[in-house]
Amino acid sequence: MSNVYQNPKVSLIIVTYNAEDFIIDCLIAVKQLSYDSFETIVVDNASIDKTCALIEMHFPWVELIKSSENLGFAAGVNLGYAYSKGKYIALLNPDTRVNKNWLSNLVLALEQDENCGIGASLMLHWGTQMVDTAGDKCTRAGKGYKIGHNQPAVLFGENRDVFTACGGAALYRSSMIEEIGFFDPDFFLLHEDTDLGFRAVLAGWHCKYVHDAIVEHKVSSSIGYKSPVAVYHSVKNSDMVWLKNMPGMVLFLTIPEKLLSDLAYFIYLGLIHRKYKEYFLAKLYVCKHISQIIDKRSELQRHKKITNRQLWQLLTPFLSVKHLKKLWQEKHSELRFTRSGGDYKYNQKSQ
Repeated sequence: MSNVYQNPKVSLIIVTYNAEDFIIDCLIAVKQLSYDSFETIVVDNASIDKTCALIEMHFPWVELIKSSENLGFAAGVNLGYAYSKGKYIALLNPDTRVNKNWLSNLVLALEQDENCGIGASLMLHWGTQMVDTAGDKCTRAGKGYKIGHNQPAVLFGENRDVFTACGGAALYRSSMIEEIGFFDPDFFLLHEDTDLGFRAVLAGWHCKYVHDAIVEHKVSSSIGYKSPVAVYHSVKNSDMVWLKNMPGMVLFLTIPEKLLSDLAYFIYLGLIHRKYKEYFLAKLYVCKHISQIIDKRSELQRHKKITNRQLWQLLTPFLSVKHLKKLWQEKHSELRFTRSGGDYKYNQKSQ
């Protein structure tokens, strides 16, 4: 353990929903962390399996908060945050297993840079050296996406600034949260971390990918691969990210990319995966709640600290050859799994 800093208190929040198949592996790894100044808060979203019983029986050091309803990931994290006491807030999905130095390395990176508000982990597919995400980016259409997805981890062996972090394994500075707020509960789940990262960027904070903060992840094990709930919230929340966070001129300039992105995802999700009902229900939600979204947008844009040019350079052009090639390769790979009658081997349980 480095002596560069004095082990500031960290509040580790894990949100569970029917997580009995993987919560034990997750908490055993948490117990073995080398960092010695943290509390663990588990918020259970009204699980109907043995999740709570397993935690109470085997992990008495965990502060377990039982919600009477399924609040979703975003509001679940916010509930845990209300009980937190740390200088930093760490988030971890229950279907993960951390390296023993995961938290130490994240804290060290943020302690060395007071303008860094978010630390992103190297998340690997469970039991492999293949990347799930090495930090996240965001397109000019408001769509968050994973850096390095399905590529060898050896290609991502250096720390670097990224747009934001996957909320499945990340560290957030409490002072930043106090300034810009935590997750927007209207997101329920998916892309709430993109929205938070976007708000952080607008407020002048930055995010650092920490290559030696390593986590294994059973990808999509809790919500299911291309499940109706995943498609609905992914489409709805991407729209809200775009409408809430893009400054006026940037919003106007990105309309063509947003329309083309929507068309591409309608073909992929609505037609190929036959989730057109969820796609249109998501669009209907945004239309019905547009006034609330605009109110949030107005408040957010008043406190913007970076220029439109700076933001434009941070966002990935949806129409770039590099991004479209990457998108095609990723979706083609997904379709091969689907058409072969299989799924990613990491998908063990659907919500």
